[in-house]
Amino acid sequence: MKAATIILFIFFFLPIDAKARLLLNVSILHHKGIDKGITLLSELHSKEEVPPRKEFKIKMREGVEISLIVDFPADPTIYGPSSKISVIGKVFSDTGKELSAIGNDSNIEVGEQLSFQVKDNIGQLIEVFLKPEFK
Repeated sequence: MKAATIILFIFFFLPIDAKARLLLNVSILHHKGIDKGITLLSELHSKEEVPPRKEFKIKMREGVEISLIVDFPADPTIYGPSSKISVIGKVFSDTGKELSAIGNDSNIEVGEQLSFQVKDNIGQLIEVFLKPEFK
C-alpha cells in the first residue's frame, strides 16, 4: 500500500508535459515623411508566443504588417532545441504591397536582438527589432 501511495505521489508532482515556450519580443517603428523633414512616428511593441515553423503576422493600426516564421536550425551536436533561432519573413506596406523579405539566413541566439530597416521610395522607414526568449 505504501509503495502505491509513493508512486501515486511521485506521478502527481512530476510534470507530464515539459516544453519550453518561445516568446518573441517584437518592436516595429514606422517613420512617415522622412523625405520632407517632418517625421510622424508610430510604434508597436508586442510579446508573442511563437510556434516553431508556423507563420504569424503582426499588423500595426496604420496597416504596416510583418509576417514571420521562426524555427530552430538543426544542430546534430545538441540534444533538443538549440539556443539559436532562424527567422524569415516579409514586410508589407499599409497598402499591402510587399516591401522586403527579411531574415535570409538570419540566425540569432536566444536573448540577443536582431534588427533591420526597410525604406521605400515614398519617404517611409520601417524598423523592426526582434528578441527571442524562452519561457
